[in-house]
Amino acid sequence: MAKYNLILIPVGAIVSEEIRIPVAPKGDVIERIAAGREHPVILEVTTRELQALVEYRDLFDVECTAVIGLHGAMYNTIWNTYVSTMKRTTVDNLLTEQAAQLDEMSNAGQIVETNPATRRAGVSKLRFGSADEIVDANDDPETGDL
Repeated sequence: MAKYNLILIPVGAIVSEEIRIPVAPKGDVIERIAAGREHPVILEVTTRELQALVEYRDLFDVECTAVIGLHGAMYNTIWNTYVSTMKRTTVDNLLTEQAAQLDEMSNAGQIVETNPATRRAGVSKLRFGSADEIVDANDDPETGDL
């Protein structure tokens, strides 16, 4: 079973345009949680939804991270109480993690190609076959022209 990865924000919070993490679509809470199955999503939650995610987290295979310090967010005592029991992050940390992931993805192919572990790994292998295995591009098995 896949783990759901949710980044929780209070309803009404303003998400910076710089953050490329998708916001879960509108709908019921189950559909919005399910959007986090393949990749992390930002989930706007009400106090009741937050309460359910925290108090019944043993029923869900959900990894929740709460964003603190967002503009326009209605943080209250209940939110702070429930969020205190989970992993927390800031918008700056999200942007830093996002930049690190983008850098890692952009360098992934380059590192293997420019810095092979050994000289042999940087050279492609050639296969030689017998004369019977070599296919002539001009041969046409359908017409018998070999």
